[in-house]
Amino acid sequence: MTQTTSHVFRQPFRSLEEFAEMVSYYLHCPVTIEDANHQLLAYSTHGDGADKARISTIISRRVPEKLINRFWKDGIIPTLNQTREPVRVPEIKEFDLGSRVAVSIWKHQEVLGYIWVSDHLQKLTDTDLLLLKEAAATAKQELLKLSRQRKQTHKSRTELLWQLILGDESEQIHSELHLAQMQPDERVFVSLFVFEEQDEEARRHIDYMLQASYQDTIPLFLWDEHQLVCLVKADGVQSRHYFLKKLTGQLQERFVIKQKESCSGSYVAGFHHISESYQEAKQILSLKKRYPEELDTAHTFSDLGVFKYIDQIPQGTKVHPGIERIVEYDKKQGTQLYETLVLFLKKDGNTNEVAKQLHVHVNTLTYRIKRLESIGRFLLKDPAQRMGLYLDLLLSRK
Repeated sequence: MTQTTSHVFRQPFRSLEEFAEMVSYYLHCPVTIEDANHQLLAYSTHGDGADKARISTIISRRVPEKLINRFWKDGIIPTLNQTREPVRVPEIKEFDLGSRVAVSIWKHQEVLGYIWVSDHLQKLTDTDLLLLKEAAATAKQELLKLSRQRKQTHKSRTELLWQLILGDESEQIHSELHLAQMQPDERVFVSLFVFEEQDEEARRHIDYMLQASYQDTIPLFLWDEHQLVCLVKADGVQSRHYFLKKLTGQLQERFVIKQKESCSGSYVAGFHHISESYQEAKQILSLKKRYPEELDTAHTFSDLGVFKYIDQIPQGTKVHPGIERIVEYDKKQGTQLYETLVLFLKKDGNTNEVAKQLHVHVNTLTYRIKRLESIGRFLLKDPAQRMGLYLDLLLSRK
């Protein structure tokens, strides 16, 4: 057992690896040091006492995502991000994780990283916990150096993504893809997430999650005001819909962040086409803003249906004159035939659904449809005419 807590770590060390070994020597337990995004920075030797969770972390150089998620659900990471005291982490058998003690490394109000001590073979004493706090204070300077380096790298990655989504095809782009660990012909897509107004702390939370849990899937991301732009590796997701649902769900679960919209552009192969996926995603957002009710569940271009053609219709195209006749008839007679027409077209002619929403009998609706056809001089049973009228209604709202 340790007998002193008097500045034992305030001695020269050449690297974080050497420091990790020093901490392990005084605490008699295996030690790992991570950055704020759970990337492994250094670790001590561990003899025969390592559990599978530690070995997996060392092999992949980062904490497994499923374990990070569990730590969030169990309140471990939120606690570490709020206190400077060591936090005891109980055994999690399903992940073969023995008991641990963790402590955060702080600079003012910012967490720079964590020190984890595997104490399942020998529990840390109160004196050991004081030593662990001292170790965290000593490690701060080394992590500050790494933090400055990584902020510069993040800036470079942000600039790289701007170049990619804006269609810059210079040779320099090709040589810088290594920043994102991407191949020139890799299959990717662009996703956009729109949030309500966020402060810097909320953005840091989102950045943290992307770097901690999605590093292999989202190699590049940036903020454009309240919009988050993500470049996503296609091989890392089951589908675009699943990806959007999973990421937005985790953001809301962990950070209670209010998100307004999300969408994804098409899959593209090669960095030369990334701008195409980005422009497509922007078009989806634009249409969702113009037609929020109709496109509430649309998240990809294929979800848009007929709306994907709305911007291709020439300006000045005349709508069916029968629509104006129905509007005029409603004004003179005090009827609601236009409302019935709109709902009938939205429901694609499903009379039961329309009657239910209008709170009328199907027979009453059948009479109204006959009046609509008579006044408008169109045939609602004809799919082509019905689709044309629906487009006309949309055009009248442009």
